[in-house]
Amino acid sequence: MLPPLSVLSRAPALSIKQPWAELILRGRKQIEVRSWSTAYRGFVWLHTGRSRDTAAAQYFNLENLPLGAHVGGMDLMDVIPFDPDRWQKWRPNHLSPGTWHAGLFAWMITNPVRLRRPVSAAGQRGLFAVSRHILEQNLSLLPQIGGCD
Repeated sequence: MLPPLSVLSRAPALSIKQPWAELILRGRKQIEVRSWSTAYRGFVWLHTGRSRDTAAAQYFNLENLPLGAHVGGMDLMDVIPFDPDRWQKWRPNHLSPGTWHAGLFAWMITNPVRLRRPVSAAGQRGLFAVSRHILEQNLSLLPQIGGCD
């Protein structure tokens, strides 16, 4: 279930490379690995970066994914520092093939929702504000809110 329109309208966005964004939308990736934390909790618009992780795309057999676009959203429930034990234990949820190192955070993600089609837009680093124009498009393409295409 989506949060109220008032929450969606103020929600920030996060750029994530493909195929990681797609894996979040499919519910296969419930933890995003970041090198920074945030106090923010709540709905986040999911934006795909303009570049992709080619090795991961091949590994997961995910090609021709949208780049440089808003593709959906998710709830950021918590941010927890990784330690070596958590890294290994939670690997099935973060899917990262790399090794743990100090300074990594587990962004705990739930309730992914896919827009009915991608909305082309520039991204930014960190959590970023969504322009009114892009927000209106995103809202109209949410399956539980927007009208039919």
